[in-house]
Amino acid sequence: MLSQIFTLLPLFATALALPASSPNAANEVAARDGEYVYWKYYGDNGCHGAWLDDSAVGQSAGTGVCTEVTPIAGANSFFVEHNDLTRTVRFHSQSGCQGPYVELQPNTTPNCYSQLVRSVRIL
Repeated sequence: MLSQIFTLLPLFATALALPASSPNAANEVAARDGEYVYWKYYGDNGCHGAWLDDSAVGQSAGTGVCTEVTPIAGANSFFVEHNDLTRTVRFHSQSGCQGPYVELQPNTTPNCYSQLVRSVRIL
C-alpha cells in the first residue's frame, strides 16, 4: 500500500502542472484559474474520429509568458472547445513560442485547426 502511494505521488504532481492534460483538464484549470482555453488533439488533419488527448491553459499563466505543451504522439490537429480568455492566445507549432501559430481572439467560438501545438502564449 505504501509503495503504491509513493508510485502515485509523481503522477499527482504532474497533474497539478500547467498545462493540465487529463480527461478533466478543463475542469482542473477552470477551478484553479477562472478564464481558460481548452482543446482536444486529433490524429488526422481535420479533427475527425476519436480525440487522442486534451489540454488547457488558464489566463493566470500570465500575459506574454510562453507555456510549453507536450503533445501526444500522433496528434496532427486540435479543436478548441472552450475559450473564455479575455486576451488573445497563440498556439505555436514549435516549443519556445516559435514557428507558425494559430491566433485566437478572446471568446472565440469552437473550431478545428490543422496544426500541432507545442507551446502557447497569452498576449
